[in-house]
Amino acid sequence: MSGSNPENQCHLHVVPSGDGELALSMEITSSLRHSLQSRSEWTGVGQSANHTCCKRHQNVEFQFITVQALQEDDDGNALTTVKPDVAAVLRAKREIQPGEFI
Repeated sequence: MSGSNPENQCHLHVVPSGDGELALSMEITSSLRHSLQSRSEWTGVGQSANHTCCKRHQNVEFQFITVQALQEDDDGNALTTVKPDVAAVLRAKREIQPGEFI
């Protein structure tokens, strides 16, 4: 997947960790291999979301967000990291009731 905004353009590989381990044992592109070997610290279970039959029953959407991590210097002043992380998330499109499938 690729995307851009006025400040940044990037190429993303979104792969569940278990699938990533399998992919590394296969013949894959150098770009995908590099991404899998330098993966983000962010993990999740979005791959467990169910597929929906139609737009009417869809209650989440797949989105990319930018996550800016903060660190502190020796004096306790907040410092931002040089390069923000990109994360893939499932964001609710409407209220989801307890026990309802996503």
